[in-house]
Formats: sequence, structure tokens, C-alpha cells
Amino acid sequence: MSNTQVNEVLSAQQMNILFPWQ
Repeated sequence: MSNTQVNEVLSAQQMNILFPWQ
């Protein structure tokens, strides 16, 4: 995995934490 892919995964996880209802 490239750094870009890692950043995308982390961003998605952060969004799930902030907005679990979406």
C-alpha cells in the first residue's frame, strides 16, 4: 500500500468515528 492509500483508509476511519450514523 502506498502512503496515499493509507491516508485514504485513515480518513475513512476518522469519518466513521465522527459520523457513525452515515
